[in-house]
Amino acid sequence: MTHRALLAVTCALFSTPLWAQSLSVADLQAQIDSELSKGNEYVELLNDPDPARALKAMELMLDSGDETLVKVALDYGVFSPDKNVRNLAIKSFLDTSPRLELQFDGKKADRSDLEPVMAKLYSITPNEDGYAVTTLDIEGYDRDENCYYMTNRIANSRCLLKIVGEIVQYRSSDQNWYEMEFVDSGALTATTIQSYNGKAEVKVTIPLR
Repeated sequence: MTHRALLAVTCALFSTPLWAQSLSVADLQAQIDSELSKGNEYVELLNDPDPARALKAMELMLDSGDETLVKVALDYGVFSPDKNVRNLAIKSFLDTSPRLELQFDGKKADRSDLEPVMAKLYSITPNEDGYAVTTLDIEGYDRDENCYYMTNRIANSRCLLKIVGEIVQYRSSDQNWYEMEFVDSGALTATTIQSYNGKAEVKVTIPLR
């Protein structure tokens, strides 16, 4: 289990108030020990050496309806070394119709191409380093196209993301699908071509938080 995953689980377990009244040091220590022990038990299930058992633990925790268990499962699952577990966590996150932050790094693109493409597609202007950020809302899942979509996207297709087996793909404005790589910070990233009456090479990063 990674330090990042342990930190995520601990934060999830302490996301709600423990007590409304004052606690003695001994009481607080006992509460901490109890909660951390509980977290370790959950993580042991998710970290089972048998991939099938780890995946089933993830599925059951996500389907439990318990907000704490769901958050622990998602926080751990996003950083899981097992792609099947990680993609299940990503799918469950996208199923909540989140607002995603899209980070664009266009430092490799020609400025004369980058600025008009970003302006026309997202109404944003990159800074002097070619960096820009916007947010987009996932509206739902299109079962015909097998993709997560947004209704306000400027493109021939409203699809944005899809999960194919162990691979997460991003559909850029040039209508091509790009395989996204998971990075340790808890984000998906891909080098893409952004196109709208012009083309620019842009690295797209989507934090999963």
